[in-house]
Amino acid sequence: MKHLIGCVFLLLFVNVSLAQSDFSDYSVRHFTSENGLSQNTVKAIAPDNYGFIWLATETGLLRFDGNNFKLYDKNNTGIQTSRMADIYAIPCQEELMALTGSNELLMIAEGKARRYSSDFHTFYLPATLKHLYLRPARWLHQLPDVDSVVFRLNKKITALVKFGHGVVWYDNRSAIGQTRLSTMTDSGETFAAGDAVYYGAPGFAGNKIKRITRNGIQEVAVTGDLIKLQENRNSGGGHVESQPGTGQLFFVTAHSLYQIIPLPDGNIDTRLLLTGFELKHELIHAVYYDSLHQRIFLGSLTDGLYILDRKQFYTAIYEGKEAHPIANVIYDQVAFSDSSVITGNGTVFATNPNTPPMFRKFPGYDNKDDTYLSSLFRSRNGNIWIGGINELYVRDPSASKVLGKWMLELPKSMTEDAQGRLWIGTEGKGLFRLNPRQAEAPQQILSSHDRIMCMEWEGDQLLWISTVRHLLRLHTNTNVVDTIHALTDKTTRSLYIPEPGTVWICTYEDGLFLWQNGTITHFPFRNYPPLKTVHKILEDNKGFFWISTNYGLYRAKKEELLAFANNKKSEPYLLYYNKEAGFLTNEFNGGSQEVGVKLRNGVFSFSSMNGVVFFKPGNIRPELPDSKMIIDKLEVDDREVLLDTTLTKLHRDFKTLKITVTSAYMGNLVNLRYEYKLNSDTDWRKTYNGTVILSSLPPGQNTILIRKRKGFSTNDFEYCGLNLYMPRAWWQTGWFYLIALVGLALLVWAIVQMRVRYWQRRNRVLEVTIHNRTKDLTNIIHDLERSENKLGEQLRFQRMLNEQIAHDITTPLKYLTMFTKNVMSRSEKQHDELYTDLEHIHQGTDRIYEVVQQLGQYMRSRLSKNISGTSVHLHELAAQKLNLFKIAAEARHNTIDNRIAVDLSVHQNESLISIILHNLIDNAVKNTEHGTIVIDASTKNGLIKLTVADSGKGLSLTQIKAYNDYFKNETIASSRFVAGFGFLIIKEIATLLKIKIKVMAGVDKGLVFELTMLSGQLTVDS
Repeated sequence: MKHLIGCVFLLLFVNVSLAQSDFSDYSVRHFTSENGLSQNTVKAIAPDNYGFIWLATETGLLRFDGNNFKLYDKNNTGIQTSRMADIYAIPCQEELMALTGSNELLMIAEGKARRYSSDFHTFYLPATLKHLYLRPARWLHQLPDVDSVVFRLNKKITALVKFGHGVVWYDNRSAIGQTRLSTMTDSGETFAAGDAVYYGAPGFAGNKIKRITRNGIQEVAVTGDLIKLQENRNSGGGHVESQPGTGQLFFVTAHSLYQIIPLPDGNIDTRLLLTGFELKHELIHAVYYDSLHQRIFLGSLTDGLYILDRKQFYTAIYEGKEAHPIANVIYDQVAFSDSSVITGNGTVFATNPNTPPMFRKFPGYDNKDDTYLSSLFRSRNGNIWIGGINELYVRDPSASKVLGKWMLELPKSMTEDAQGRLWIGTEGKGLFRLNPRQAEAPQQILSSHDRIMCMEWEGDQLLWISTVRHLLRLHTNTNVVDTIHALTDKTTRSLYIPEPGTVWICTYEDGLFLWQNGTITHFPFRNYPPLKTVHKILEDNKGFFWISTNYGLYRAKKEELLAFANNKKSEPYLLYYNKEAGFLTNEFNGGSQEVGVKLRNGVFSFSSMNGVVFFKPGNIRPELPDSKMIIDKLEVDDREVLLDTTLTKLHRDFKTLKITVTSAYMGNLVNLRYEYKLNSDTDWRKTYNGTVILSSLPPGQNTILIRKRKGFSTNDFEYCGLNLYMPRAWWQTGWFYLIALVGLALLVWAIVQMRVRYWQRRNRVLEVTIHNRTKDLTNIIHDLERSENKLGEQLRFQRMLNEQIAHDITTPLKYLTMFTKNVMSRSEKQHDELYTDLEHIHQGTDRIYEVVQQLGQYMRSRLSKNISGTSVHLHELAAQKLNLFKIAAEARHNTIDNRIAVDLSVHQNESLISIILHNLIDNAVKNTEHGTIVIDASTKNGLIKLTVADSGKGLSLTQIKAYNDYFKNETIASSRFVAGFGFLIIKEIATLLKIKIKVMAGVDKGLVFELTMLSGQLTVDS
């Protein structure tokens, strides 16, 4: 009954034109024993309620899921013979019954077949007919001299046709009536539909047929395509094929297939499904028509199974004599009318297959030699703009008259703004704008060395521009350009902007992107590798995107793509179409904005490498993998295990576990993907062609959940699961854990006891060791105390010796200085030789006194580490030193110049500063002859720089570097530089007073010593 309703639905709502029933309008899959079938004789075809297709063959019952065949025979069902006779639908139930050659039955339910306890006659025939050997009507045309056939009309009524007599009606127990018709013969067309038996002349001669019911006989008309075509319908030209597994009726001729559809008024309608196929030659006996997907299954008695899928897309190509070798390699195309497009080589293609293509030769296109394809654009007024190699021109809407022409090098893409101005993107010359209403050359707006691939408007003042390396957004009112950096070095093929703030970006090799108010989303499409190269998006009025690529066409739900962009949860589902759906090639073309067109008649058009692909989105019903799934097989180490509906137990030493899941899907297998997860895993993993392969399982109960995507919605999944129990090993049982716990406790106790004893022994040894080491340390401390006392006595002795030396040397020197000064003052002649000698003696003794006094001060400071600072007047200190070195300088014919400011002072230890200055002047005097010694000082940023410069013999650059390295090294003992005692004192005092010393070469010759010190409070590290 359900099949009859489906046929009526087809009659009322499906309009299949005769031209579209030609064999060339189908894509064909052919299965034989070489590629899946167990044997090439297919006697019956029927679908079950799970969508699987069942085939009755000579070697068993086959289940087809769209890709694989599974055989049910005597080896896995227990029937006596594997030879199948037919498949029957159980009245008022969804199960099927397969009849064997020995009248046994296989029950088909929930995607599997099992042996049924009753035989065919007991199950199918009323009680009073079970003793008779009656043939079903399926074999009426295969067997000669048939005297009677039986039809099971419904659950209660069976019709027995006795040729030459009429029809006897039975309920489940006995005959309940008879309708006489003595003219019935086995050569006529006899079949049943609904509650009636139909009988007519061979080939429906006279276009009339008798409808026989319990209430009488009615003559009804045969209408439809069979009558319109006037095909040869005599007894040799065609016959009726009844399909008890589906309830479908077909009229089969040598080359055509018609579906017979009983109408509510009792008449019979016929619809042509297929023509041009050698049905008689191929011995087609079994037929099933899937009207929902317009798919025909044909079973041959000798040549296996044919599956014919009606092509949903129409590809138009041009084969005229003017055709260029690449005339069907389509790139740019624009609407030529409401139902046709014109391409870049000037060819017009119509959406109606009966309208032949028309050639319009464009200037710059030579149909023999030139391979250049023009870029196209259709403005709002219908004019067609054509970009040649070095020119741009416009034609009227019929493309026959040239309206204008401009010289422009390599125009590649065009668009129109709200004012009717044309924007032209070129290859390497930038962006130009042209006002067609003014006689002026195109004006350059933007310079670019890249090829401008496409342009699209976002509102009236934002123009998106894609080049081979950049994606730009031009503010046309200000000429400000924004760069979309996320798309840099990615080639954008086309753009789709359905509303402001939303830009869909199709790229070459990088997939699909979405720019949404400044946020970029890259769609991963891990399950769709061919989606790396996206050419064009067209959106239909139901919210679906049609996306052309290098590998076919995809259909996606815009709502789900936006949802992924917002939450990144589940990868969107895309439905894939390839050349089996009607393309001549899977490779679509891109590279510009005009590779896809929406025509006013609702037809979409895409450019491909072989023709223009037309289709009407509303007429293409998506074939989704939405059938139920079943766990088909469980294999452990390549041995099949019987599945338990609740919990299947496994042995724990398996090597490989395979769980095979299946579901019926007759569409493109790219659209069918299974995933699984184990127990509480959060990640779903891919199966291997529908098989879950595991090498281990955790002990205890395991749940394996398998799913497949069955629709476009994010959570639209079909699930099935399997519970497996993995026995625990002896070391995983509870008693083992208890024993192990007790053993572990004993082990811990033993280890603790051992460690306690060990540490007790260690403590005793440690006590002895500590005692001995304490004794040694006590002796060392006593030795150190004695050494400290000795060092203290030596230090006190050194201090006393220093004081004694200072007293015994400086006192006589002081009195000697005073004495010479008094003698000089009593001398009457200050310029005689005696006075001069006395002066030299006085200055020499005074200098020795000063040196000894400073050395004493240095020694006391070094020993005590107690250094205090006072305000030191640098000019006075330098003057004192000049006085000391006056005679020594004059003896070497030197002059000493004190250039220090009179009021300049520094807070330092005067004695130590005096020692440094004394040594530096002494060094300068010794190394200078007939020269000048300058003492100077300056202040800057709280620092005082004191310099002593001479014009003496100086040092080499290597020596100067050695001196600077010496003064920079704070650790005197670590320096390997050999310096005099004076420099050693200078370095030590400088380190103590935090004075930096730098040695430099003079301007002409000589040396400069620069001392840098703080002018503020002196702080010394003790």
